[in-house]
Amino acid sequence: KQYTFRGPPEAARAAARTGGIDVFTLANNHTVDFGREALLDTIGHVRAAGIATVGAGRGLEASRRSAVLERGGLRIAFLGYSQVPPESFFAAEGRPGTAPAGEAQIAADVRAARRHAELVVVWFHWGVELQPEPTFTQRRLAEAALNAGASVVLGAHPHVLGAVTEPLPGRLVAWTLGHFIFPSLRDETVRTAILTVRLDARGVRGWDLDAARIEGFRPVARP
Repeated sequence: KQYTFRGPPEAARAAARTGGIDVFTLANNHTVDFGREALLDTIGHVRAAGIATVGAGRGLEASRRSAVLERGGLRIAFLGYSQVPPESFFAAEGRPGTAPAGEAQIAADVRAARRHAELVVVWFHWGVELQPEPTFTQRRLAEAALNAGASVVLGAHPHVLGAVTEPLPGRLVAWTLGHFIFPSLRDETVRTAILTVRLDARGVRGWDLDAARIEGFRPVARP
């Protein structure tokens, strides 16, 4: 691979303690850069820091399992999937990896999650690098999640900030949220934002996108 990424276990503890992060999606095209043993180590370190994980696991069933958090009197289920190669990173029966993005399994997983939660949030690692507009495949995957009952669909991988849309009442899709804590060396990759979504048991009641720019490795608020 052209790029491989790794970080210290202390980063997970900092993400929980300082960043206030409650759940990670590990469905992406770098999670298995250092092998399946390293993926399982990552899951262990993140969970030991008190952060739930989705989108990857010891096998296909585990990678598709939702994490349910209760906040503000609502039970919110999270799911994660990757649509980006290498396909060898995808989980299989008895093989650790990331949850592959398939329309039928996404719909089944969202419906199953709805039995345990009022709201479902689905993260996708998808799309084409440096392309903010969604592809046909992205639209089909988002439709599969929304039609099965997901309230929020979040996207990453293109490295640029894309549109936030409301395709159905009470539903939201953020096609690509761009970089955040990541080096940005191109003009089109320095624009980023923080998405805040207001939810109740009926779904999305409102949202805000607070603009920022990446300076070096850090996001800096911009009016």
